[in-house]
Amino acid sequence: MAASVAFERIVMADLVPANVREVRKWLDAAPDAKDWTLFAERQAAQEGARNLKEGADAVIARTRRAVRDVTLCNIAEPGVFLDGRQGAQFDAVVACLCLDSGSVDQAAHRCATRNLAALLKPGGMLVACGVTGNPYYTLCTKRFSSLVSCEDSIRDSLLRAGLTVHHWAAEKSTAFMRPYLDYDSAYVTVARKAAVDGMAVESSVIASGAN
Repeated sequence: MAASVAFERIVMADLVPANVREVRKWLDAAPDAKDWTLFAERQAAQEGARNLKEGADAVIARTRRAVRDVTLCNIAEPGVFLDGRQGAQFDAVVACLCLDSGSVDQAAHRCATRNLAALLKPGGMLVACGVTGNPYYTLCTKRFSSLVSCEDSIRDSLLRAGLTVHHWAAEKSTAFMRPYLDYDSAYVTVARKAAVDGMAVESSVIASGAN
């Protein structure tokens, strides 16, 4: 929803087919779609809407217009997309809670970061959010392992992928998340691909924060 503020053409992708189906149902306003109005209201509040209901309705409508495709992906695989599309490149790629939790070790993290960087146009941005120092995460009652990453290891993966980190923000862990995650901090980082291969781009300040 937040991405639709800046982008009018969005491709959403996920590893899990059930997640893709749920997003498609929401985009189509299907009767049995999940109700994500709460998230739209939060986004509307961040945008300064005086009337949250009207603001949320506007956010939902804008997001549904902006999302042009929902497909399967695997960031561990070159090309990332599993629908056969080749050579897709984007102005920005957002990786939310997948780089660390989806990597078994640092080598896998570097590979996934490199695969995402390959989707960027020259000068494009990778926005990644996740948690550091986290050995597991819990969905319902099932626990899954996660790469225990830190700021230095994440920056190393970004650098090796040919990206320059322009922003890093982190917030310490909160107690109410402990049943689901045992992490040190939540982070958001913004990294840019060189405008021309082998040529550095001028540094800029980008404001971002963990939600």
